[in-house]
Amino acid sequence: MANLAVRLADQPTPTTGAHPLALRLINRGTAACVLNGYPQVALSDARGTIPFVYLHHGDMMVTSRAPARLLSRPGDSAYVLLDKFRCDLGDRRVGTSVQVWLEGSKTRSRPIGVLAERISLCKPGIAAEGRVVNVSPFERTLRATLNH
Repeated sequence: MANLAVRLADQPTPTTGAHPLALRLINRGTAACVLNGYPQVALSDARGTIPFVYLHHGDMMVTSRAPARLLSRPGDSAYVLLDKFRCDLGDRRVGTSVQVWLEGSKTRSRPIGVLAERISLCKPGIAAEGRVVNVSPFERTLRATLNH
């Protein structure tokens, strides 16, 4: 992961109630790497890691397709989409940075700033979706991360 830079990608137009966050991973290394499955993700604020539940089955924005092995050569990009349903009763904590890493890797990306209104932990009293962030598999294009 040390050779993968994480950046904000062009953001998709959300469906009603959705708060998607698209990430672009760029292979900055000199060798190819394999991205397989789903990334590990952590959203944080000034107090530390926010206790979200991360799911990999898709939702109204995130694809439910099974992950496929993706070879990323130097200079290639891959995409990941996060999505969380809005907080109707207000925010409890708001994600201001995100880290991404490969499953089993001990090396996390450097935190990057995110749009705060996109991913927030809801105030108590909200159903389970107030804590859930849906995560896409690694995909070659942003369009492939979307639920069509």
